[in-house]
Amino acid sequence: MKLNYDAQTVQVLMRDDGRRVELFVMDQRDGVTFALVALSGPRGSMPDRQRCMGPFHSREQAWGAVAALISSLKAEGFVTAADQKLWELVAARLVREIREKRDANDVDTTFVPLGVLPEQDDAD
Repeated sequence: MKLNYDAQTVQVLMRDDGRRVELFVMDQRDGVTFALVALSGPRGSMPDRQRCMGPFHSREQAWGAVAALISSLKAEGFVTAADQKLWELVAARLVREIREKRDANDVDTTFVPLGVLPEQDDAD
């Protein structure tokens, strides 16, 4: 498994009661989509809650969702922390599971304006 340390991929938030949240933006390795993985749990142990969101079609879209989550979490008493990411491997496993499910159930997500399908040549 190859981990990418080049781009910022995580935001860590903490609360006074010892609750920790890590928000990851991870490439789904298809060249076009990103996933947002939110993990939370008590400080010093493995996460006990997880949520995956996406697909996002750009890193900027995913970070926009992260900004909205951070705003909501700050209203609940969380503060951003310069703490190290602890649960990156858990997040990577979740993204891999998403990718495997997506590959097993291939879906066409091409945008078609107003629900009008493009004309296709029928070869009889």
